[in-house]
Amino acid sequence: MKPVFVLHDHRKPRPHFDLRLEQDGVLRSWAVPKGMPTDVKHDRLAVAVGDHDMDHATYTDEHKSIADHGWWDLIDSNERRLVFELHGERGVVRYALIDTGRDWLLHLTKDQPGISDPYAVVMDLITFEAPGGTVEAHVATPPSGSGPGVLLFMDAIGLRPELITMAERIASWGYVVLTPNLFYRDGTAEELMPKGDLRQPGERESFFEGVGPRMGNLTTDKSTADTAVFHQTLLGLDAVVGDHVGTVGYCMGARLVTRYAGAFPDNVVAAAGFHGGGLVTDQADSPHHSIATARAEFVYGHADNDGSMPPEAVQALGAALDAAGLTATNEIYPDAPHGYSMADTSMYQEAGAERSFTELEALFARTLR
Repeated sequence: MKPVFVLHDHRKPRPHFDLRLEQDGVLRSWAVPKGMPTDVKHDRLAVAVGDHDMDHATYTDEHKSIADHGWWDLIDSNERRLVFELHGERGVVRYALIDTGRDWLLHLTKDQPGISDPYAVVMDLITFEAPGGTVEAHVATPPSGSGPGVLLFMDAIGLRPELITMAERIASWGYVVLTPNLFYRDGTAEELMPKGDLRQPGERESFFEGVGPRMGNLTTDKSTADTAVFHQTLLGLDAVVGDHVGTVGYCMGARLVTRYAGAFPDNVVAAAGFHGGGLVTDQADSPHHSIATARAEFVYGHADNDGSMPPEAVQALGAALDAAGLTATNEIYPDAPHGYSMADTSMYQEAGAERSFTELEALFARTLR
């Protein structure tokens, strides 16, 4: 007999779904606060909860109904991942449960009938006004519904499902994460998203041919004015607790993280930049000059053999951190290419990406909790 599954729609204490899989005579269970993932690049947080007796497979009450049920099939598994298919009333759907070390992520696998575009998703975004127009942004909230704020600065590829997946992972640690579209002057997130699969040969390089003008348009003056608005928007979110915040940025976002920490030293207590480029230049507005006024603890994880951040620049950045008397980690990740954290591109490196998440989680735990 095939093992059963049930998906409960649970209304209390907060609306959420409970995914339950029969295994070893019990129902292993995960609470899924935002429901099952509906696209391949927008994972959902899944919080492991206690096992339930098998009679719970048919249980309902005034606060709990059955959204789907049937049987499930194990496709693959290891210590960190469980790949399975649900055979329910809505058909057959394949998912993966991924253990992040603290909670789980529920992922809709790419090899689904009719799903071929990793960017085929309607993102749930808020909007607010900034000096250059209307900004779209994503807000990721923790299972508790509230927590300290984190401002995430995107890479040059832009606001897209991969960034949202990363923000949701950070939020699962207990933080409210705001991820704005930094290129809002050039178009909406949907308009600027890659149309091809950047994991395929040549696609990333082709996409970046059109990125240069956007980056050039985002001058230091413009980004500084924008960041002030992003900061106030973050602090104004109902779910954000307190006025001490963290920040993390990728690629060009690492530059903005550095300037943000210097501009708001009373608020920014943790700042991290991964595979950042151009953090040290000979220009008056070089990002590393902002470190002199910062009070945050910094973590930088640099790409290896990165022409935009060579060893001498890493050393100069370290000297600036030392001169400011700040607690900091400033290291090159061996063999990690520029863009190593982005799983939707050909530059992704699991070792570097997971190291960045480990160091980021520890940084926020030291400073924001």
